Amino acid sequence: MRNFCFAFAALAFAGGAAAQGQVNVICSVQAEWCNMISTVYARTTGARVNMSLKGSGEALAQLIAEKDNPKTDVWFGGTGARTCRPRSRA
Repeated sequence: MRNFCFAFAALAFAGGAAAQGQVNVICSVQAEWCNMISTVYARTTGARVNMSLKGSGEALAQLIAEKDNPKTDVWFGGTGARTCRPRSRA
């Protein structure tokens, strides 16, 4: 559930794009996650989600190629498991 919340929060940062009615997302995780995130976000915000499923290397290459004329609003990749866990304090 934390991973889903993290993914939804990442899409929330695309607020400007959502205000225009659509969000362009590259998703580099399992297709089931991508589809779930897309469906829930679209239902919640009313924005259209253009989801592109790509591996990390392919996604990064696309983002680099788009650097002067970006078309992607969000790149969602990784599991979030390590970044969402609280770190222990020594």
